[in-house]
Amino acid sequence: MPEIHPHVPILVNDVLEHLVTNPNGIYLDGTVGFGGHASHILKKLSPDGLLIGMDCDSDALSYTTERLSKISQNNFKLIHNNFRYYPEILKKLKINKIDGLLLDLGMSSYELDTPDRGFSFNSNGPLDMRFDISKGMAAMDYIHSESEAGLAKVIKSYGEERYAKKIANSIVQCIKAGKMSTTYDLREAVLSVVWGQHRLKSVSRVFQAIRIKINDELESLSISLINAEGMINIHGRLAVISFHSLEDRIVKKFIQRSSLSCICPKEIPICVCNQIPTFNKVNRKAIIPSSGEISHNPRARSAKLRLAERI
Repeated sequence: MPEIHPHVPILVNDVLEHLVTNPNGIYLDGTVGFGGHASHILKKLSPDGLLIGMDCDSDALSYTTERLSKISQNNFKLIHNNFRYYPEILKKLKINKIDGLLLDLGMSSYELDTPDRGFSFNSNGPLDMRFDISKGMAAMDYIHSESEAGLAKVIKSYGEERYAKKIANSIVQCIKAGKMSTTYDLREAVLSVVWGQHRLKSVSRVFQAIRIKINDELESLSISLINAEGMINIHGRLAVISFHSLEDRIVKKFIQRSSLSCICPKEIPICVCNQIPTFNKVNRKAIIPSSGEISHNPRARSAKLRLAERI
C-alpha cells in the first residue's frame, strides 16, 4: 500500500460549527475516509458522545482506526460498508437515532493519487474505480459489457458530456481493437475524438460518469437522504458536502422539499396534501470554501456544503 499522507478535510470549521450541536450526542460520518472530519468531530465530543464512521475503502479504515485511537479509545466505531446501509448498521448497534449525519461525497487524495485504484487519468493504472475493491464490477468489466448506447447514456447522464455518443463509439472501437484495459486507454479514447482547449474536461467527465455508474453513487445518496428523516433526532443536523452539480442538485431538492409544509399544485386553492415538513434549512445558500482554503487545498474549489435541521 502506498504511503498515506494526512487527508485535508474541506470546510471543517463550518461542519463542526453547524453539525456538532450536542457534545454528548451520536454522530455518523458516512464517508469517514481517512478521518479528516472525523478526527475533529471526535475532539469536540464529550466522553459520553459517540462517533460512528463508515467507508467502503478498507485502506482508509485501517488508517483512520489508528488516527482516531490517538484521540480516544472508547467513543468511536468504524464500519466497513457503504453509507447507504447506515440504518441497518445502526440497528445492529442498537442505536435508534443519531444527532448528526455527515456525508462528504468527495474522493480522498489517496484514492486519486494511487494508480492501482484507477480513479485518475493523470497516471496509468488498471480500470477499476471501485470504492470497495472487494466487491462489485470494476470499470473495465463494465465498459466491456455495456452497449455503445448504454455507454453514451451513462456519459451523458452522469458526466453531462456533450460529446457522449462520439466518445462511446470511440470506446467501443478501442475495445474491438483490444485497447481498453487501463486508465490511459480510456483517456486516449476520449482525446482521440474531442478537440479544443477543454479536452481534458471531457476526459474528467467520462471518468466521473463511469465511476458514478459502477459505484451507484447517486442512488446511495438519494436513499441515505430519505432515511435521514427517520434516523436523525429532533434538532439534529444533516450536513452534505458535494463536488459536482448532480450530487448538489439531489441534496438541494431534498432539503427544499423536506422543508415545505405544502406541495399541492398552485392551481389548488386549499391545501389537501397534508405535507409535514421534516427539515429546516440551516443555510439559505450552500457554503463554499474561502479563497484561502482553495489556495491551500485546490481540490476544495468545487465543494458545496448544505445543511438542514430535523424538526
